[in-house]
Amino acid sequence: MHEELPLKSLTEASIFAVIYGFYIQGKEYYGELTTLEKRCMCSETALLKYIKHLLAENLITKEQTYSKGYVKRYKYSIVE
Repeated sequence: MHEELPLKSLTEASIFAVIYGFYIQGKEYYGELTTLEKRCMCSETALLKYIKHLLAENLITKEQTYSKGYVKRYKYSIVE
């Protein structure tokens, strides 16, 4: 799968895989960036760079929301 998608690294593939895992269950990834950083073992800077690339390649979509307490969260899903 990594060879077929325009992914830059294994970290980017991990981010895509986490989002894809929710997608195949019929859900969107909805959470804080720190949670995704921990799951993919990367820094916030790297995470944002890879997400930007996934968005540019039209592999994922992003929607910004706010939870209770005004915590910024994002919904990520796979582009069909």
